[in-house]
Amino acid sequence: MPTMKDCKKVFPVQLPGGYSAYVLCQIKQAETYDSVKCDEVYNQVLLCSHKCTGTCDLCQCGQLHLQCKETIDKILLCGHMGN
Repeated sequence: MPTMKDCKKVFPVQLPGGYSAYVLCQIKQAETYDSVKCDEVYNQVLLCSHKCTGTCDLCQCGQLHLQCKETIDKILLCGHMGN
């Protein structure tokens, strides 16, 4: 007997991060998109003024960003340049 898991039809849905994706019928019916990976680059400006390079999925829809890997040359307390 066929079940919803056999259905291969896909539907567009809105993910929590604001991006859209296509999901299988069984996921749309469950209305939980936690298992859907969103690979859109988040692009938010971080406190260090660099852009976030993480994806919506990796940054938990903007709740927690990846650590910035850019270096900033600055004068340290000892007077030397560092990053």
